[in-house]
Amino acid sequence: MSSSKKNNLFFLVGLMGSGKTYWGKQLAQKNKYKFIDLDELVESKNKQTVLQLFNELGEDAFRKTEHETLIELFSLGEKTIIACGGGTPCFYDNMNLMNQNGITIWLNDSIENICERLEQLKTSRPLIANEPNSHLKNTITSLYHQRLSFYNMAKYSLTRIEISLDHLQNIINIYA
Repeated sequence: MSSSKKNNLFFLVGLMGSGKTYWGKQLAQKNKYKFIDLDELVESKNKQTVLQLFNELGEDAFRKTEHETLIELFSLGEKTIIACGGGTPCFYDNMNLMNQNGITIWLNDSIENICERLEQLKTSRPLIANEPNSHLKNTITSLYHQRLSFYNMAKYSLTRIEISLDHLQNIINIYA
């Protein structure tokens, strides 16, 4: 695989609610890159929300569809910022595949910040849709620990205080 291809794709990974879509859109707009939200792409292809896909097909079928959609993105010829689903790196060797086909950036925000954001948005999130707010922190903490080894495989990791347009832009500039 040529190094120029590796420079075309930038994958934002991290827990749900860590800001992957928010920062991805800003970064793509600033650099005039294409932006893709992997969950939205899966929804568009299947004409169902992620929550519906989880509920009707189960997580295994959703993850297979997600993986197939991710693989299709590797052939994109234009510079693209891709916001991945929180679990994307953890299935079907996706994290290794993303590292082979682009630059991975882990948005490692704090559990507290993530929970604060998710309390208002959780009904569309299959893994926490029915979770009472009183249990949300425990659930998110558990997911974090289950996924940590995958997130740690990212080429770059930005902690809560480092997650900013400037820090993300510095990473893009290395590969642009």
